[in-house]
Amino acid sequence: MTDSTKYHSKLANARVLIIGGTSGIGFGSAEITLEHAPTSTVLLSSSVQSKIDNAISRLEKSYPSAVGRVHGKTVDLSNDETMESQISELLQWATSNGTKQLDHLIFTAGDSVDIRPLAENTLAQVKRSGNVRYFAPLMFATAIAKHNFMNISTQSSFTITSGVSGVRPIPHWAVYCGYLAGLQGLTRSLALDMKPIRVNLITPGPVETEMWDGFPVEQRKVVMDSLERSTATGKVGRVEDLAESYLHCMRDANMTGSWINSDGGTLLLGPY
Repeated sequence: MTDSTKYHSKLANARVLIIGGTSGIGFGSAEITLEHAPTSTVLLSSSVQSKIDNAISRLEKSYPSAVGRVHGKTVDLSNDETMESQISELLQWATSNGTKQLDHLIFTAGDSVDIRPLAENTLAQVKRSGNVRYFAPLMFATAIAKHNFMNISTQSSFTITSGVSGVRPIPHWAVYCGYLAGLQGLTRSLALDMKPIRVNLITPGPVETEMWDGFPVEQRKVVMDSLERSTATGKVGRVEDLAESYLHCMRDANMTGSWINSDGGTLLLGPY
């Protein structure tokens, strides 16, 4: 007689697409999916093919049983003129031209920030800054609604990523804080428009990812020390901890329109 697997098997044979899945939180989400759903298919996207190849190699090395079940494709979400066609092409690929519907879509993509004083903002720069962070997840939802790329079920989920500066603003970050805050309203609205597919938002605080690898050691230490002081835990978040939130959003079929903080208590404290 064997043990029950009613919890462990929730993601059995799931088809999961992770936008921005080649590094940081997205890569962690791929890892935790493969670890908790050993029969799942994980699909990664990034704007750079070499990052996709490297991510697949790393995942297959850590999870040998996943060989043949991890795939990747490039997508460029930075250009508003080609965004819709890029998203459509990616979703066609991810679903084998609509024959294998997605069960879960995780959006963790981001791009470099263009921080400038308020007086130096331009409309073109403001629009461009929202392409990846705000407009892309909205257009993914639009494409799914239009072409039925996902299984229509409460077992399916779309998880979006925001950031604590959408709640706790930073000077000169008006553009980005506005978009990140807007994702909260977008998530709740999509939870109604996409039902019964579930839509949820995760708000990370400071997280230690590969993004910091390019910083000189001393500068990195100064930044990390400052970030640690901004948290109630006294620690910068780890990718493996953040990934738990994405796993939860996929597994909890009763949760939609929700906002999960994984910020080390950053929002409990005062200004940066």
